[in-house]
Parts: sequence; C-alpha cells; structure tokens
Amino acid sequence: MKRKILILFTLIFLFNSYNIFSQAGMGRGRVFGKVVDDEGNPIPDALIVAESLIERGTVLKGVSDKKGDWAIAGFGTGPWRLTASKEGYMPSSIELRVSEFRNPPVTFTLKKIKAGPSALSTDKSAIDMLEKAENAMKEERYDDAITLYNQLIEKFPSVFQLFLNIGYAQMKKGDLDSALNSFQEVLKRLKERDGDFSKEPETAFKAFTAMGEVWIKKDNFEKARESFEEALKISPKDEALAYSVGDIYFTNQKVDEAIKYFELAANIKPDWWKPYSKLGYCYLNKGDFKKSLEYFKKSIEVDPNSPEAGTIKAVIAELEKMVK
Repeated sequence: MKRKILILFTLIFLFNSYNIFSQAGMGRGRVFGKVVDDEGNPIPDALIVAESLIERGTVLKGVSDKKGDWAIAGFGTGPWRLTASKEGYMPSSIELRVSEFRNPPVTFTLKKIKAGPSALSTDKSAIDMLEKAENAMKEERYDDAITLYNQLIEKFPSVFQLFLNIGYAQMKKGDLDSALNSFQEVLKRLKERDGDFSKEPETAFKAFTAMGEVWIKKDNFEKARESFEEALKISPKDEALAYSVGDIYFTNQKVDEAIKYFELAANIKPDWWKPYSKLGYCYLNKGDFKKSLEYFKKSIEVDPNSPEAGTIKAVIAELEKMVK
C-alpha cells in the first residue's frame, strides 16, 4: 500500500512537470510564405500572427519584407491559427497543423478594404483606440478595455464583433452574466444580419465556445455542453476545439465529460498524440491504471518523439509496475 501511495505521488509530480514543460507549444518548427494582394502583387510590412490552438496565450509574430516574403520560427507541433493583416486590407486567417520538421509554404491574399463597416481598419483614431484596448487587456485593466471597446462600437455600430472582446474582458473580471449577454449579442446580430451563421462561421464559433467557458465557470455543465455542441456543429472536424473542451472539463475536475471530448479529438485526428496522453491522465485520475496505461502507450505509439514523450514514458514505467 505504501508503495502504491509513493508511486501515485511520483505520477502527480510527473503530471505537474508535464504541465510546466508543455508551455505554449514552443519548439523548433518553422513556417514561411508570402503575402500578396488580390492581383498577386507583394504586400510588404504585413503582420503575421500565429496563435496556438492548444496552448492558449502562445503567440508568435513575423512581418513580410518588401517582396512580401515572411518566415516565423519557434513552432511546436500541433494546430495553429495564422493571421496576416495590414492597415487598409482585410485580414486573412488559416488554420493548419504545424510540424517541427517541414511545413508547406503559406500564401496570404489580402483584399483592399472598401467603404463600409470595415472602415474601422482605415481609421487612425479607431486603430489607436483598439491598440489601447488590447494593451488594457494585457495589463488586466478590464474596465478600461470595456470602455474603449464600447466607444468603438458607438463609433462603428456595424462592427458588432467587438462584443466578443467585451465578453472576454467581462469574463476575465468575473462578470459572468454580462459576458454571456455580450456573446449572445454577437450571435443575435449575426442572425439579424445574415439569417444564420454561414457567412461568418468563425465569429459564431468563437461566441459559442466562449459561452461554453462561461457556463463552466457558472458550474452549469449542461448549458456548457449545449454551447460546445453548437460550436462543433459549425466546425465538426475541429480536433483543437474538442481537445480544448476536454481540457476545460478536466481542469474543472469533470473527468467523465473530459474523456468524451478527448476521445472525440482522437477520433477526428487519430495521428495526434496529445488527446491520447490526456486520456491517460483522465483514467489515472479515475484510478483505472490499466486503461491509463493503454492510452499512454497509444500516445507514444502515435508520436514517440513528442515534446512530452520522456515524461509519458516515465509514467508508463511506473504504471507497468502497478498493473502487474
């Protein structure tokens, strides 16, 4: 009995180490490409932002040169969202699975902004306000950020997508009811404008996902499930979302719910090691060492050189002693 307790403490330490060293999906991967306009002309000084879809808060940046060429290094293996933007152009985004070895070039085609709601991007004072709001968010001055975003919506009523930003700020400061109202406002405006979410699925996807997170914080897991399922209807093949939802449930100690979403992520992307690893930790948490061992071994089988392979192998070695 003493030995099992000691082993469990060892596994907990290894799991904590896993969380520390899996920071933000950083690695040796490199992605490169070009930014052009809709006539194929190079666009210099475009900002390229890469956001990890697994490790929240992980961001890499690059800028295109005078030939429109750009390159960013430091990627960890996994799904990322890349966005290219420049003042006077509509931003363009792409989601792709990045390898630490070779990646195909990515070309962004940016369209010039014409008159209309997108005029916010060409208004210098609006851009300054947006930057101030983003800085306020980074500095955790959420009330200041909310005030600035509201001022922008007042000036540009058509840019209702900014209610997403307001909702995130409200969620961060703990004003969960107001956050829900802000995310629901985005969905309401989309339906009023388009009739459904087909013309702007990414915005609806973000709103439903954010609502799910709010419901989790309010301990209403049924409402959270409904919101996440709506998001998955919009993007049913999004393994990153399924994994992220599983991670939210796991963090909130809802292990059985977490298992469903980690399994979904593994079904969508069978060659991705990470959901198998998390399933291993889920079953370890439930005390099902045999099942836990199976999933950890599957994780190593899928990717023996993953960033957490060393930690997972150490856990496997301890579990093999326990299931004998």
